[in-house]
Amino acid sequence: MKFNCIVPDFLFLGSAILELNVDNKLSMVPEDLIRKFGMDIIFSELTAEEKTWTGKLLLKILIELEQNDKKVCSIDMTLEGAFSSPLSVDEQKFKELVLINGAAALFSVARAKIENISATMFASGKIVLPFVNIYDYYEEKNKKNKAPIIKN
Repeated sequence: MKFNCIVPDFLFLGSAILELNVDNKLSMVPEDLIRKFGMDIIFSELTAEEKTWTGKLLLKILIELEQNDKKVCSIDMTLEGAFSSPLSVDEQKFKELVLINGAAALFSVARAKIENISATMFASGKIVLPFVNIYDYYEEKNKKNKAPIIKN
């Protein structure tokens, strides 16, 4: 086995919740709820300092639960993640690493945070975010914007 052969020069520096809004009218999560989920990924900052690229990414997530055609719970969260690479990595490559690998990492963090937050909100049950294909997300976003976000 060869070690570190598929590890890019890309680091996850950390994340923070920038905004969190919760509106809840439930004490537990029944199975018959209609679950709605939306998200947006925004590349928010790129800097080059000394020997390092630093990039920030915003992940906005909106979850709505409906029962009998009424919204009974919503969670709206904006999470920021910071990432870095050495300047030897091409700027376009670094942006792609942030937009794909960074978004996947940040979504995993958001998934855990939503599970923990919702588990403390309800007497029983929690909200679990679905898996998301980041490539499919950008394909859909490219169709709507008519301009590629990630170039092939």
